[in-house]
Amino acid sequence: MRAYRFAREVWDVRLLADDQGRCEAMDVIQQLEEQGGRGMLALLRDRVPRLGPPTHNAALSSHLEDGIWEFRKGSVRLFWFYDEGKIVVATNAYKKQGQRAPRRHIQSAKDFRAAYLAAKRAGTLTIEDIG
Repeated sequence: MRAYRFAREVWDVRLLADDQGRCEAMDVIQQLEEQGGRGMLALLRDRVPRLGPPTHNAALSSHLEDGIWEFRKGSVRLFWFYDEGKIVVATNAYKKQGQRAPRRHIQSAKDFRAAYLAAKRAGTLTIEDIG
């Protein structure tokens, strides 16, 4: 498994990629740049690395279930989880179209987290700087 280090200060922000190096979260954010993508990039690049996830601000972040969280900016939703220390790992993103997060996106985030943690335990997790 591969993770891209997107930003790092006090907190480390990582974006997960598939085996081919494709980062779904970044792809969605860039596609939806005008609908909150720019704000999401600023959140990931500027705010989270310095101050950590805005978990006490329900307009920007909320806990969904089983350690999966959601960042919100405009119509862009980005799933993430904590790793040991001050590490935020973003898994997948989508454009909001309804009241609730679709189950398939939440399950995808859980699957990404399980694969990430398994790769970390096995010593096969690769982290590359892109920020």
